[in-house]
Amino acid sequence: MNKVIFALGTNVGDKPLNLNKSKELLDSFLQNTYYSSVIETEPQYELNQDSFLNQVGYGYTDSSPEEVLQQFKIFENKIGRTPTYRFGPREIDIDILFYEDHIINSPDLVIPHPRLYERSFVLAPLNEIEPEWICPNTRKTIQQLHQELVTISTD
Repeated sequence: MNKVIFALGTNVGDKPLNLNKSKELLDSFLQNTYYSSVIETEPQYELNQDSFLNQVGYGYTDSSPEEVLQQFKIFENKIGRTPTYRFGPREIDIDILFYEDHIINSPDLVIPHPRLYERSFVLAPLNEIEPEWICPNTRKTIQQLHQELVTISTD
C-alpha cells in the first residue's frame, strides 16, 4: 500500500458540506484515511474571492499516482467543481501533495506538489498531522518547511 497525502480546499457554496462530501468520497477510495483540522484562510493568489476552508489528509492505496489523480478529478466533478480560471474560486480542489517518497515530473502530474512550500494553508495543517514527514525534494521535514515559511512571513 502506498501513502498518499493530499490537500482539500473550497470557497464556493456550502464549504463545510463540500469538505464532508469530499472526505466521504476519499474514504471510499483510500484506506485508513486521516485528516487535519479545518482552517479558514484568505485567498493567496487571486485575492478578489471568498475565503477558503482548507484541510489536509492522507490515506493508503494500491492505485498508481496517475490513477489517484484521475480519481481525485472524478471526485471534484462529483462535488460540482466547474472550470474557472487559475487560482480562481472552486467548489472543491483536491491536490496530491505526496505519493510515498516519489518524485514525478510529467506534463499531467508533479509530485511533490510544486507550490506546497509557499502555502501556509497546506503546511500548517500538514504540520499538525505529519510534522516528521520528509519531503523527497528538499530532504526537510514538514515541520522544518513550515517553520521556514513562518519565518519568511514574519521577516
